[in-house]
Amino acid sequence: MNADEQRDLDELERELRRVDITWDAFAELCRLNAPNEPVAPDGSFVMQLNYSKATAFLRTLPDGAGQETFIKAWTQHVKQRQRPMPPFPGVAGA
Repeated sequence: MNADEQRDLDELERELRRVDITWDAFAELCRLNAPNEPVAPDGSFVMQLNYSKATAFLRTLPDGAGQETFIKAWTQHVKQRQRPMPPFPGVAGA
């Protein structure tokens, strides 16, 4: 891990603590969001994560929000990203 990646990871971990989310809970949510990813016999898995984007999302939550608030906000965030784009005016079917 290079210095920039370490800095980004440190910032993410600070935000996890501020919002009162454990790293294990966060990792479990990531695992649930990627159910087809392989899991090792010990239960570990590879998690690909954009530290800066995850940190930016956590910064939208209040101090001490906790896991339940985090999960609700994350679920809403994912739903918004999956929403189909409305057609552009003037395009067939619009």
